[in-house]
Amino acid sequence: MSGRTRSGLAAGLLALAAALLPAPAMAAADFPGCFALEGSSVPANRMAALSRGFNVPDWVEAPETRTPDPVVLDHLQLLGMRHIRLPVNGELVMPRFASEAETALTLESLRSVLARLTANGWAASVDLHPGRRFSELHVSDPDAAEAEIATAWTRLAGVIRDFPADAVFAELLNEPSAGEAVWSEQMPRLAAHLREVLPEHTLIVGPSGAQRIDQLVRMQPLEDPNVVYAVHYYDPMPFTHQGLTWAPPGDPLAPLAAVPFPATRNDPAVVSQIEALKAQGHQRSADLLDRTLTIDWNAAMVAREFALLAEWSRKAGRPTLVNEFGVLRFVANPTDRARWLAAVVDAAETNCTAWTHWDFSDGFGLLDDLTRLPDSLIVRALFDPASVGGEGDGL
Repeated sequence: MSGRTRSGLAAGLLALAAALLPAPAMAAADFPGCFALEGSSVPANRMAALSRGFNVPDWVEAPETRTPDPVVLDHLQLLGMRHIRLPVNGELVMPRFASEAETALTLESLRSVLARLTANGWAASVDLHPGRRFSELHVSDPDAAEAEIATAWTRLAGVIRDFPADAVFAELLNEPSAGEAVWSEQMPRLAAHLREVLPEHTLIVGPSGAQRIDQLVRMQPLEDPNVVYAVHYYDPMPFTHQGLTWAPPGDPLAPLAAVPFPATRNDPAVVSQIEALKAQGHQRSADLLDRTLTIDWNAAMVAREFALLAEWSRKAGRPTLVNEFGVLRFVANPTDRARWLAAVVDAAETNCTAWTHWDFSDGFGLLDDLTRLPDSLIVRALFDPASVGGEGDGL
């Protein structure tokens, strides 16, 4: 792209962003100011930096192909995004799985990405996000896995400590695969190690497994006050993961398509889909859809769950973050996808929970497939949720 073309695109995007910016009344009334009002244990300016963001997988591992267009990042920043979560393949900084040369390349790439983001006013969280090999080790040999995590953070901290503590955050481990009992013992030790190597930076931790809200509310907070507690939110899975393509054969989510949101068990579209799934031999898919709809899917359902998270936050005196939420876009109705996203954003902001959309440009992405620019409907859902939140929203 020529410089003239890029500058023209930038001007157009900035004008579009200005037109799309929601008026103050459209956002939750005191978000992200609520972090200061509620006396967060983490400095309010850091929670404001985390308040609204998105994930960019693979940027650190494959910068030659996965670096976002800077014009698009500028556009998203003008809209109100402040934080980018960087999932880093933890196996590339663990001695059991990577050579010293591979680790050095990963750390060099991380330094480059963090330098670029912080120079352009972004906050970033470095998410230790290992893959299958580590997950299997964490289950089969938790002690060995704990040692790998500690070493990984010693290495990562050598990069992170060179960046401002108000702008760069350290996320201990994404979706720990060891069980709840194991993780409840490991997390305090690993967090203490991380605090030793990063004495000033804010840490991000979460419960084991899928990092569900109902798991976090059973957790005791760490004594360290400078910690944000992270959950992931993908309920109901038959809606958010319909038509997934990466699961093993027989996964009941794969045959699902055009599953609506909001929905009830008696909706004609749901009834006909359940019958069609049975007729096609997808009994497990039909049963899953039927079973999860014992509770109506709607914005009120989402709000109830985030209210539980807010109650835990108030009692624990610790701030919270939903740093993954999203809808796979392969077969979901775009309007329903936007309504679900709007419900989550509204519930999060109403309950003073920072949010980070999953993801940027892949299956759950917020870019339009054709233009590779931010999808206007998703932008509305994230920054003007009231405009796409219900039957009378004009969609």
